[in-house]
Amino acid sequence: MNTEQEIRLAVCAKFLKQDLQTLEASLQERQSDARSQTIYTNLIPNKTMKKKTIISLCVAAAACCALVIGLHINQSAWADAAFTQGMSNTQIYVSRGDNRVDNQLQDAYQLLFAGQFRDSDRVLKELTATIKDTKPETADEEQILLVQRDEQQWLHALNLLGQGKYRKAKKLLKQIAKENGTFATQAEQLLQLK
Repeated sequence: MNTEQEIRLAVCAKFLKQDLQTLEASLQERQSDARSQTIYTNLIPNKTMKKKTIISLCVAAAACCALVIGLHINQSAWADAAFTQGMSNTQIYVSRGDNRVDNQLQDAYQLLFAGQFRDSDRVLKELTATIKDTKPETADEEQILLVQRDEQQWLHALNLLGQGKYRKAKKLLKQIAKENGTFATQAEQLLQLK
């Protein structure tokens, strides 16, 4: 044999090998499809059973949706009631001094009472950073800063309620009640609302 024939035979052998591999893969796919078809047919033997199964699945899905929607409506109603009661029990802020924390607290109170929740949220986040950065020099200043931190948390919880973020609000109210600070009693009362 000459070299040209050997090359042609090698190329033909390569193509034949590829064709065989493709055919083998195709047969394996068909066998697995046939197996899964058999398993499915054995699981649900007839058309009536298939329809009943589909109907049962649809009913179960609808029940789950109704449950989720019902829980959301219930939580939303709680958030509205808690926000209303929380705001009615919160007095408008009176500044205790002329410092950055007091100014931001006053802004947060005003924005919250005006129903401007996004702006209030922004101010409350700034206030959190300011409180963390403030270093009290005396025991009295430290006590005032603790009360201001409690006020910030309380306003943040009310702000979350006003925005309808009841899960976050409930979590923060539980934290406020647990810490037994300035607004612990009010937080506990809101948590007990139905």
